[in-house]
Amino acid sequence: QSDEGKSRCFCAWLKRPAKVITVEQLNLYRKAKYFFEKSRNSLGYRELRKKLRSEGFNVSDYGVQKIMATLGLVVINEGFVA
Repeated sequence: QSDEGKSRCFCAWLKRPAKVITVEQLNLYRKAKYFFEKSRNSLGYRELRKKLRSEGFNVSDYGVQKIMATLGLVVINEGFVA
């Protein structure tokens, strides 16, 4: 592909509309981030799912994994020695 073709693709990508999320999804993201940060980045997807379900959100393991990936939540185990 020529440089001109690449720039056309990039411009088309930039012009795509922003992804719209619902209020419920926004609240889910906020609560997930809150629990994760409260745990000092040590909450895995299983425990995060339990906490979200206790708050009334109906989410699956895979759904929580997608949320963590979308928000960039990565577990850090400080002090762990292999």
